[in-house]
Amino acid sequence: MCTTFYETSIKRVRRNARDDLAREVAKKGLKTDVESAGWINSFMERFWLIYEPVLSATIVRPSF
Repeated sequence: MCTTFYETSIKRVRRNARDDLAREVAKKGLKTDVESAGWINSFMERFWLIYEPVLSATIVRPSF
């Protein structure tokens, strides 16, 4: 019974320590990393090819 309690306690301590370390690393990464706008530009290039004909048809169509 003592062995089971000890193993469970050690697993819990290790898991909590890992979570704490991962959280700290993530905080430091958020402060120092820079994100470019390349992904949104790529998305807009692809999206515009699909959406532009629909938008143009909506604008050109008379609304009598």
